[in-house]
Amino acid sequence: ATQVDPEMTQDRKFSLCTPMGISDTYWQQLPRYVADGDNFSMWSYLDSYCGWSLSWIRVPGAFGDVAHKNGVPNGCTLFIDSWGSDNTEAGKIFSMLATKGSNELGGQYANSVKLLKFMKYYGVDGLCVNPEATVSHADDIQNFFAECFELAPKLDWHFHVYWYGTSGNDGYMDLGSTLNSGKSDWFMKDGKQVIDVYFLNYNWAGSLGTSVSTAKSVGGDSYDVYAGFDIQGNWVKGAGVGYWQDLANYPVSIIFWGNHTTDMIYQNATEDGSSDVAVQGCYLRKQEQVFSGGNRNPALTPDYHSIASSADAAMKDFHGIAKLLPARSTMNDLPFVTYFNLGSGTCFRQDGEVTFDQKWYNVGVQDYMPTWRWWITDADDEPIVMGEGAINCGFTFDDSWFAGTSMKFNGETALSNVRLFKTDFDVTANDEVTFVYKINNGVKSHMKLFWSFVGSEDEFHYMDV
Repeated sequence: ATQVDPEMTQDRKFSLCTPMGISDTYWQQLPRYVADGDNFSMWSYLDSYCGWSLSWIRVPGAFGDVAHKNGVPNGCTLFIDSWGSDNTEAGKIFSMLATKGSNELGGQYANSVKLLKFMKYYGVDGLCVNPEATVSHADDIQNFFAECFELAPKLDWHFHVYWYGTSGNDGYMDLGSTLNSGKSDWFMKDGKQVIDVYFLNYNWAGSLGTSVSTAKSVGGDSYDVYAGFDIQGNWVKGAGVGYWQDLANYPVSIIFWGNHTTDMIYQNATEDGSSDVAVQGCYLRKQEQVFSGGNRNPALTPDYHSIASSADAAMKDFHGIAKLLPARSTMNDLPFVTYFNLGSGTCFRQDGEVTFDQKWYNVGVQDYMPTWRWWITDADDEPIVMGEGAINCGFTFDDSWFAGTSMKFNGETALSNVRLFKTDFDVTANDEVTFVYKINNGVKSHMKLFWSFVGSEDEFHYMDV
């Protein structure tokens, strides 16, 4: 079928509220001459990605390009807190947003249209607010956000707000982990949407029912409520045992935070060593463990487990995000081209030949990556595990047809069906498929290209390679 589990809800969403880059808030996603940059590639499970270390209103073009290519809204963060930071600039921003005055679209705030035009021009999709201090002009900020949601479609744009739910309706800090009537004006107000990613603080187990009922009572969508996970402090364990099982029982979404300068999945990718290629290989595996589960096969996810360690031995038992929501795809149009370029390399190749013999990083030119990593089944279409009957699947920096990486299959298997892409192509009998591959050992590929059609997803058609 098109989905691993056709019965799974497609309403649950997942968001990353993490940095994307190294421990250097200057470079982040900017292209540069390194090979070990953060080239996140599991976009098919993301509904939004707010760059935690990107301040208002700055989203590097490379980050915006790769996110938009995969249908994922981006965002940047306004950070305010009560723990020693100077919140003067944040106060000025809130005062500016709260300024009343007419605008060309009939709104009541002087700067709502200006902000939306600015965001559209620079490709910024959303704004994140971390309000760990009093939010001045709370009533007006709520109304301002609501006005932006209303006016954005008139400018042929969109507007998103990622709101860390630590403020009461009056703007005073409330570190509780529940959406209730004392906080609901930051969710919906007077029947109008104020935010669309309500990020619950981390101790939400046992109170999700209240958050869901509150969201519905004010006319909102409970899937706009996101159960927060601090993956810096607790990895994918949650704030307590049983968090994942509790979450699975409620119509809410999921959000990861961690940390302030480096995405924790990337930071934990040192198990294979510290060289560029070792870190990249480990990072790919960690992403697949987090999203596809410990078996790195979304069709064979383990039972729910709260895992506190990123080590391979522990992550083998993690159920993965794929147990709670399906993979998405933006691949709807022909021609379709991918070189499986991750957006970095130890050199750059064109038609298999080295044209630039230096390290490089530019996640903005990352190709379409497989929708599923790795949905592998046997001759009976039963899911199997790499190294236990399934072919090994991955990516390599050792060789490429274009850019810095290519997809790699190796190992022994009687038969492995590897579903790569979920697509919605309008194909005809005259369409052509070009498939470039290289055999490192042996003389035959033993590969076939297979596909299925909408309405008969389980009926495969094969072509020799």
